[in-house]
Amino acid sequence: MGRRAWSLGCLIVVLGFGCASGDPRRGARVFQERGCPYCHTIGQGPKAGPDLRGVGRRYDATMLELWLTDPEIVYRQTGRRPRNPGFPPMPRISLTEQEIRDLVAFLRRQ
Repeated sequence: MGRRAWSLGCLIVVLGFGCASGDPRRGARVFQERGCPYCHTIGQGPKAGPDLRGVGRRYDATMLELWLTDPEIVYRQTGRRPRNPGFPPMPRISLTEQEIRDLVAFLRRQ
C-alpha cells in the first residue's frame, strides 16, 4: 500500500468511518436537503461545481468519506484544487457520520 493511501486510510480510521454502511435512499435525501444540487449535478453537466456522474467509480468509499468530512484534507493530500476552472473549492459541510455514510452509498451508485 502506498504512503498516501495508508495515511488517508489511517485518517479514516481515526475519524471513525469505514466499517458501517450507508443507505443510498437516505443519501439521496441528504444530497437534496443539504443543498448539494446548488453546486453539483448528476449526469446533467456542471453547474457551479463538478458533475458527480461516475464519482463512485473514480473514488473508493474511503476517499469519498474523507472528501465529505473535510475537502481541504483531500486538496492537501492530492496537491490539487478543483479540476474545473472557475469552480470554487468544496467547502467543509457539517454532516453527521451517518449522513456521510448515506451520501457515500448514494454516490457509489451514480
